[in-house]
Amino acid sequence: ILPHLDAHDTDTAELWKLYLTFEQRQNSLSELHAVEDARNQHLQCTRVDKLLHSIDRFTFLDLSPVSKQYRDTLLQTQQQAAHRKKTQQLSTMQSIASHRSGGGGDRERTFEPYNMQQQQQQQ
Repeated sequence: ILPHLDAHDTDTAELWKLYLTFEQRQNSLSELHAVEDARNQHLQCTRVDKLLHSIDRFTFLDLSPVSKQYRDTLLQTQQQAAHRKKTQQLSTMQSIASHRSGGGGDRERTFEPYNMQQQQQQQ
C-alpha cells in the first residue's frame, strides 16, 4: 500500500520510516536494502536525501557515523534544494498565468521569484 500513497505528503515519509524500522528488526539486510530502494524511488529521493537516510539508520542514541557539521551541511543543502524547487514551481506557474492572460507586458511579475532570491542572498 505504501507505493500508492502521495509521495509529497509528509505522513508518507514517516510511514516509510516506520516500515523500514520494522523491516530492520524482522528481515535480512538484502530485504532491508530492497525496501530502502523502493522508498527512495517512490519518494524521488536525491543523493543528499539518501545520505541523510543512511546517517539516520546508522545513528544510535547520540552516536552518529559522521560529524555534526557534515550532517548539518547535508540538511542545509536539502533545504536549499527544496527552496529552489518551490521557487521554480512558482516561477513556472506565474509564467503560465502570464501567457494565459495574454501577458508579456508585465515582465516584472514573471521574474519576481528571481528578484526575491536576489534580495534574500543580499540579506
